[in-house]
Amino acid sequence: MANLRMIDVNFVREPKIGLLLGVLGAILVYTCYRRYTRISVSHVPGPEPESFILGNLPEIFQSQAGVPDFKYQRQFGGVVRIKGLFGEDRLLISDPKALQYIFHTSGYGFLKWSERTEISRVLMGRGLLWADGDIHKRQRKVMLPGFGGKDMCIP
Repeated sequence: MANLRMIDVNFVREPKIGLLLGVLGAILVYTCYRRYTRISVSHVPGPEPESFILGNLPEIFQSQAGVPDFKYQRQFGGVVRIKGLFGEDRLLISDPKALQYIFHTSGYGFLKWSERTEISRVLMGRGLLWADGDIHKRQRKVMLPGFGGKDMCIP
């Protein structure tokens, strides 16, 4: 009877181990897939972060407006990689051609930061500045007729 009880316990443990190994294997495969298929900006030049937790943000936000931006542009060019909170890579873009592409050619492909969207919503409500993607397209389409043709009154 003792041998039968031991077999039952092992039978119950083996599927749990198999399930655990399967989950760990799936996580490993997913992690490798994400690491090798994502777009990396680690090759873009940029300044060394002051700290891992705050990155380059203290220098950017505690300096006079534009001073770090112009310094980075002189040192690294029109596209600079800066570190955000907890080592998050962010791009600081000042190249005119790149900005034209982002804002005019494919603006809806570059979504706003969630923090910026939330701040905009709190300060100004759910208006045109808050909107993103399809909501922005719809609001812009509704507003567009008021800014063109004979309805536009310019003194």
